[in-house]
Amino acid sequence: ASLIKNLTNDGGRILHNNSAITRNDFDQCYDRGCAPISGVAGRAHGVSVKSTRLMLQTMQCMDYFIKTGFGILEQPAFGGSAGFGSKLMGLGQESGAAPGGMRNIITLVDNAYKRLGHGMEAKSSLAGRIFLLAAIIYVDDTDLLHWAKFYGISDDEFVAQIQQATTDWGMLVQATGGVVKPSKSFWYLMSWKFDRGKAVLKSKEEASRHVISIPQSDGTTAVIPLEANHVTKKTL
Repeated sequence: ASLIKNLTNDGGRILHNNSAITRNDFDQCYDRGCAPISGVAGRAHGVSVKSTRLMLQTMQCMDYFIKTGFGILEQPAFGGSAGFGSKLMGLGQESGAAPGGMRNIITLVDNAYKRLGHGMEAKSSLAGRIFLLAAIIYVDDTDLLHWAKFYGISDDEFVAQIQQATTDWGMLVQATGGVVKPSKSFWYLMSWKFDRGKAVLKSKEEASRHVISIPQSDGTTAVIPLEANHVTKKTL
C-alpha cells in the first residue's frame, strides 16, 4: 500500500500533475455489510450456490453474544434465538465468514466505482501495460486515489472531480449496507503552482476554500477536513 501511494505521488511530483487522496472509513464495518449482497458478489466470484447458502443461513441462525470486560452477556444481542436473523443483517463482528464476506462486498464496490470512470491510469515503463488504480483498501479502510483528468486543470475543476468520485464511493457503500464515517475521514490535495519557474505545492491555506463532503445514510452530507500535505496522519 505504501509503495503504491509513494509511486503515485512520485508521478505527480515528476509530472507536476494535480492529485489527491481521500481517506474513508466505514462505520461499524462488518456489522453493516449486507449479507445477501455479499452472497451475490460471492457467486459472481465463482463461489458455489451451496457454499453461499450455507454461509448466509449459518450467519442468520447463529446467536451473537457481546463480550466485555465484565464478561459475556447471558442473552444474545441478536441472532437465531431472537427469531430467524434478518435477511438484511450485517456480517457480524468476530464472525468467521465476515472477512471473506466483506472482501466480496468491497470488491463489488471497487469494480462499480471504476466502471463509473474514477481512479487513475498508470502505464508500465517497459511493457507499456496500463493499470487502473482506484483505491488502496484493507477490509473497510479505504484511501481513494484521485488524479487530475488533464494537465493544467484548475483547482475548482479538480475538486469537483474529487467530490463526484467521493460521492459515488459513499453511495456505493450505502447500496451495500454501509456508510462512511465522517470522524475518521479526511483528504489531502496536492495542487501545483509555479513560483519563479519552480513547481511547488500549494499550502493548505491556499486550498482551504475548497470543501469535500461525504453522503450519509439520512440523506445529508458531512464535510471532512482538508489536511496539510506536511502533516502526517494514519492511512493505509
